[in-house]
Amino acid sequence: MGRLGADGVIKNVTLVGMIEGNGAIGAFANQSYGRIEGCVSRVNVTNAASYGGVTGGIAARVYASGAIVNCGNEGSVTCTLSSAYSDAKVGGIVGASYAPITGCYNTGAINGGSNNRGYVGGIVGYTENGSVQILNCYNTGSVTGATCVGGIAGKHTGGTDPTVTNCYNTGSVKGASCGALVGEYAAEIRNSYYLEGSASAATGNTKDGINVEATAKTAAEMKETAFVLALGNEAFHQDDGRNGGYPLLAWQGGTHVVNTAAAEAIARAAEKLTVEPTLVTENCTLALASTVEGFDGTITWASSNGAVITPEGVVTLPSAGTVYVKLTATLAYGGETGTKTFLITVKSLKAQNDELVTAAKSLLDSKSTLNPVPGTDTNLCTYVENYLSRNNLDGITVTVKDPGALDYPMDVAQTTGIAADGKITYFNADPATLGLAAHFARVSGVELTLTRGESSADITAMVILNWDLDTVRDYLEKAAASVTFDTIRNQNTSEAEIISDLQLPQRTGAYPFVTFAWTSDSKLISIEGSTAGEVLTGRVTRPSVDTKVHLYPTLTFQLNEGTMQTEGFRLTLPAEDLEPLRQQMQKELDENYLVTKLTYVVTGEVIDPEAVIVDTVAYTGLIPGAGLTDYWKAPTSSLSVTLGLSIITFFYLQGSSIHARGFLGYLKRFISPIAIMLPLLLLDEFIKPASLALRLFGNIFGEETVTEQLYEIFPIGAPIVMMVLSLLFCALQAIVFTTLVSIYLQEATE
Repeated sequence: MGRLGADGVIKNVTLVGMIEGNGAIGAFANQSYGRIEGCVSRVNVTNAASYGGVTGGIAARVYASGAIVNCGNEGSVTCTLSSAYSDAKVGGIVGASYAPITGCYNTGAINGGSNNRGYVGGIVGYTENGSVQILNCYNTGSVTGATCVGGIAGKHTGGTDPTVTNCYNTGSVKGASCGALVGEYAAEIRNSYYLEGSASAATGNTKDGINVEATAKTAAEMKETAFVLALGNEAFHQDDGRNGGYPLLAWQGGTHVVNTAAAEAIARAAEKLTVEPTLVTENCTLALASTVEGFDGTITWASSNGAVITPEGVVTLPSAGTVYVKLTATLAYGGETGTKTFLITVKSLKAQNDELVTAAKSLLDSKSTLNPVPGTDTNLCTYVENYLSRNNLDGITVTVKDPGALDYPMDVAQTTGIAADGKITYFNADPATLGLAAHFARVSGVELTLTRGESSADITAMVILNWDLDTVRDYLEKAAASVTFDTIRNQNTSEAEIISDLQLPQRTGAYPFVTFAWTSDSKLISIEGSTAGEVLTGRVTRPSVDTKVHLYPTLTFQLNEGTMQTEGFRLTLPAEDLEPLRQQMQKELDENYLVTKLTYVVTGEVIDPEAVIVDTVAYTGLIPGAGLTDYWKAPTSSLSVTLGLSIITFFYLQGSSIHARGFLGYLKRFISPIAIMLPLLLLDEFIKPASLALRLFGNIFGEETVTEQLYEIFPIGAPIVMMVLSLLFCALQAIVFTTLVSIYLQEATE
C-alpha cells in the first residue's frame, strides 16, 4: 500500500514474498498515518533508491497520528542507496517514525548500505519526533549500515519523553557510530539489554546528561527466566523453541514465567551491583559487596583466578603480563539464584613498565634528531627524560650507552660532543677557523638506554648541537672591539666634534659571520644605505646648539642568530655657526630692500613715500620677500578678496542665465528634471561661489604661510626656491578659478 490514511487500520495480516523499488518502501505501507497492528512480514524488501532511501519491513515512514503495535518482520530489509549526501533510514519495522512503536520484533537481516549517511536500526532507522517511545521490542537479526547503526534504533532523538524501554538485542551490529541498542541517541534508555559481543557498547554516539540503563549479557543469561522477569513477564514470555531460547513477546506465545518476589528481588539487586575499578595496576583490595540496598538475600563471589584476585577481592599483581579475571557474584534469595559477572583487567608492574618503555622508544624513534637547547639543556639524558615526561611518559631513566661520534663539521678543532654521563658540550669551534658556514655540529650514533623498573630498551639517535653561547659571546665581543672610532670617523677627528658624515661598517673582513646594525638615539645622525652593502652612512645634521648623540651597534652572529648590543660611541655634535649668515642677510636688507627702491607696477616710476595716499601691494613671487610681512601679502591670501571675486561671479552667472533663458526659463531650471530637486539646485548655486572663494584663499594663504616658515628656518636659499614655485602655483590657481567659472557659465546659459 502506498499510503495509509489517519483513519486506516491494517490488522492481523501476514505477507510473504518480495518487494523491490526505490524511494520510500514498506511491506504494508510506504507512508502510514493510521494504525498497523498484529501484522507479520515475511517479505524481502529491497530499495534501490539513488537518494533518500527510506525503507521499513512494515512501513517506510509512520507519522505522528499513526502507531505500530505488536508487529514483526522476518524478511530481509535492504537499501542499496549509495550517496554520501543522503540518509538511508532503514529499519526492520519502520524506516523513519514520528509515532510510538510498541511490542514489535525483527529477526530478518537489515542492511542500510555502506556509502551513505546511515541511520539503520533493527526496529527503527530514525525517529523524527521528540516524544517517540520504543517499548517492549527486540531484535535478533543482524544490522549493518554506514553510520549511526543500532540493534534497536539507528538514531533516537530527544524531546518531551522519548525512551527505549524494556528492549533487548542479540543481533550483530556493524557500522560507524554503532551501538548494540542505539547508534546515535539523545533519549533515555531504560531497562534494556544486549548480547555481549553484538557491538562494542550499548550506544555509539552518546550525549552527556542522558540516563542510560543498558546492560550487556551473555546468551545464557538472556535465555534464563530471570531475564524474562527483568524485561517484565507481562510483555515477554519464555521461548518455546522458536526464538533460539531468547524471550518472545507475549502476543507471540511462549511460556509465561511465574513472577515470584524472590526472582524480582534478585534481578533488582543484580542491576545495582557494581565493581570498581575494572583496570587494576597496583596491589589493593576491591570492594566486593556482600549486600545491596533493599536486598535481603546473600551475595557470594567467585574468581576465575584466585592467585590474582581472591573471592574476598584481594589483588596481587602477577609477576608478568596482563591477566583478565572474571569475578562472578551469585545472588541467592528465597530458593532463587542469579549471577552477574565482572571482567577485571590486572596488569603486572613489568607489563606496565614494558608498555611505557615501548611507548617511549616508539616516540623517540619517530624523531629524526634530538635537539637540546644551549643555555637550557646541559645534559642529554635529562633533556630526553624531560621530553618523555612532557609526553606523559613519566618515571623513565635515560643513560648513555654509546656517546657517538662527531661527524660534522670535521675540518675544525673543537671539543663538541656528548660525555659518558650525558653532559653536553655545545659547538665551540673558533668561527675564524671555519672553512664553511656551519650552523651546528652533528653527533651521530648516540645510543641511549631507556629504563623503568626491570624493563629497558635501547635507541640510536642523531644529536644536533647548536653553537655554545659562551663561544658566540666571546666572538661577538672580539668583533665589537675591532670597531673603533677610527673605523667610523671618516673625515672627523674627534668624538667630541662630529661635523661631517660617519662611515658605519655592516661587516668586517676579520669577522665574516658577524653583521652590525647601527642605531642612533637622535635624528641628528640618521642611518642611511642598503643593508646589502658593506658600509652604511651616518648622515650628520649640524644642530643649533651643542648636542650629545649615542651611536651604537647591535651585533648578530649569523650562524645562530645570537645578538649582542655594545656601548658604542658617545659623540658630540657642535652647534653650527650662523653668525656669518646673519651678517650677510642683514647686509642684503640694508643695501637692497629700501623704501627708495619701491616703484609702481604699471609705470615703473619710483614711489615718493611722502606722496602715498593708498595701500601699496606687492605680489608674491614677483618681488623677493613678498608675503613675509603684514605689508607684503598677496591680495588673494585674504578671504575678503576671494569672497568679493566669488560674489561678482555669482551675480554675473545669474544675470547671464536670465539673459540666455529668459526669466521663466531661468526659474524652470531649478525644478528640472523634477520639482523635488529644487532645494538641492538652490543649494548648489550658493555652494559654487563659496567653493571658489575658499579654494583660492586656502591655497594662496597656505603657500605664503609655508614660505614664511621656511624663511624663519632657512633665511637664505629656501625662500627663493619657494618664490619661484609660487609663480607656477599662482598661475595654476588662476587657471583653476577661470576654468571653473567658464564651466559654471556654460551650465547657466545652455
